[in-house]
Amino acid sequence: DEEKLNKTGEWVVHTTGPRSVLEAKGEMAFGAGRSRSATTTASKPGTATDDIDDDLLRNRHKSAIVLKELFERSEEELMGFANAAFAPDLDLYDPNTVRVIHGIDKVLKYIRRIRVSFEGLLAKEESFMTRKNVARGRWTLTGTYYGFKLKHPVKGDADEGGGAVPPVPEMDMFPKKPEGKKVSFKVVIAYKFVPGSAQIQQLMVSWAALDVMRQLSLLPESFKETLGDKMKQEQAQEKSNRAAAAAASAAVLRDEVKRREQEEEEEEERQRQLRTEAARLAALPPLPKLDQKLKETKCIELTKIFQVDTPAERLDIADDLLDDQCVFQDANMGGAFCGPDACIDYIRRLRRPFSTMEMTKHNFVSVNKRKRNAKNKSRRAGSSATSEEPHMLTRTASSGANSTDAQSRIQMGCLVKGMYAGALVATPKPYEFNATIFITFNHDNNKILEVEMSWNAASLMRQLGVLS
Repeated sequence: DEEKLNKTGEWVVHTTGPRSVLEAKGEMAFGAGRSRSATTTASKPGTATDDIDDDLLRNRHKSAIVLKELFERSEEELMGFANAAFAPDLDLYDPNTVRVIHGIDKVLKYIRRIRVSFEGLLAKEESFMTRKNVARGRWTLTGTYYGFKLKHPVKGDADEGGGAVPPVPEMDMFPKKPEGKKVSFKVVIAYKFVPGSAQIQQLMVSWAALDVMRQLSLLPESFKETLGDKMKQEQAQEKSNRAAAAAASAAVLRDEVKRREQEEEEEEERQRQLRTEAARLAALPPLPKLDQKLKETKCIELTKIFQVDTPAERLDIADDLLDDQCVFQDANMGGAFCGPDACIDYIRRLRRPFSTMEMTKHNFVSVNKRKRNAKNKSRRAGSSATSEEPHMLTRTASSGANSTDAQSRIQMGCLVKGMYAGALVATPKPYEFNATIFITFNHDNNKILEVEMSWNAASLMRQLGVLS
């Protein structure tokens, strides 16, 4: 902050160094010299320090140095300097003692009590800056702590904030020198000066008490680390957590990018296949016109799917004739069989009791494909349920999705004959009966879209002797 404060012109930052107020002749020349550069940095015009004399700033810094040296030397060496640097009504406040120490004598006793607890105590001035009648400084104290004190402190000095301060013990009072511990800690000091004077009127001294106790092993394990160390660890942990979160986010992002790239590749492949199929279809010769003759030819080809004996032959015929959405319906077997595979399975089940089957004498009637309302559907469904003749059977169900203008319907009658070897007879018997088949074509590909089968089951039952 010193650089920032110095730039604003609010504070005058003084040059610090290993200087002492003790000069060659042991005198403190508070009024000697006017060299500003030796002790202070130049302040900017128009700041709060324009009305303060350069010598006054320098002498206030000397007063602060006197306070520092009192922690390093006995007050006998510096008493004259202390009387010049401190105002008679000096007050010192230490947040660690929560007491105000009033007067020069009691402040000196407070300093002595700290000084005699150490051997080789040194105070290094880290910074010092002034502004109007106040200043602030920072020290680093180092020394070996022994903790000398008497069992019976001197009584007295119990008036305002004074307390009892022990006299300085001599080293020969102890038969054996106790073991010391070397410590180093920070001190922050705030000064207030008498207006227009270099004498210090008020002091606030703040010690890094926890740091001292930690170095003296007086704190529990949870206090082993300094607050700064803990903050650094927390910052490092937070940084590590942020790095881990960033890595996880990057991994998720990479996965998302990879997924999107894969989807794009799949979509591109699908489009490529569509283009390839479109090109293949475009290269095919145009479909022939689906006239009556072509319809009859395809119907006759369809009867072969009932006549062949192997699944492979049925599959070949289905590939040539049946639409992918084709539906076979049979009133005698119940339900609808959707798709080429289901239609072939229907034929397999139908042929199971018939060892041979032949469909001949084909005849055709063209039927207009039109939409019918629910009333007509119900009436025709009832007629089909009571009809005894196969040719009277009409459609009982129709897919609305397949009822388009690109469809046409044809009725085919044929004679079905062969050998029956099913469970209804002891030995195979020949049969012959009529069948009516309604076939719907898809004009988009000239393939069969619907097949409705109606067999003369009663005639078959009489021939097999099941019915009389």
